[in-house]
Amino acid sequence: MLVHIDGRTLGYAFVIPHTTSPYMSLNTFNLMFGRSLLWVPHEGKTIRILDGGHSLITGDYDFADERLWLRLTPALQDALGIQLQVASSDGLFFKTAR
Repeated sequence: MLVHIDGRTLGYAFVIPHTTSPYMSLNTFNLMFGRSLLWVPHEGKTIRILDGGHSLITGDYDFADERLWLRLTPALQDALGIQLQVASSDGLFFKTAR
């Protein structure tokens, strides 16, 4: 699926589409958006995502094929500074939220 942000095409990525909360592996997210997010286990069924000097705690994830997949819920998108505008057969269209 093609991933776009702010009118730029970032490239093709394997994404589990959803109209508001697509799944994207953490590795793919880092590649697509030029980030270097890391994660560590946290209490209960949550993880802490490390983003440079910032961190956030989320339960919006799953593991599949030995990868961490983020469920890009609107709340997680907001925390990561992106916003899904459109999910269609033409791809996922994001804009920066910051």
